[in-house]
Amino acid sequence: PEAQLVASGGIRTGLEIAKSIALGADLAAFGQPLLASALESPDRVIEFLQRIIYEIKIAMLCAGARDLGALRNLPLLPVSV
Repeated sequence: PEAQLVASGGIRTGLEIAKSIALGADLAAFGQPLLASALESPDRVIEFLQRIIYEIKIAMLCAGARDLGALRNLPLLPVSV
């Protein structure tokens, strides 16, 4: 079976998750930012996750990707470079 590549360590934003997927990660993980929100309140966890999803969607829009799978197929550098 193929191994999955997990981006982890220092990931704090949806943009970093989108970049990780564009660079080949199958998924991304974060701990500290989620734990920090959880220590405040359940509502902060929901707000944090909603912000992450929003940031991923913004990154996808800017990159012209319709879904996360499309991020994997985008060129990382302009063709002219």
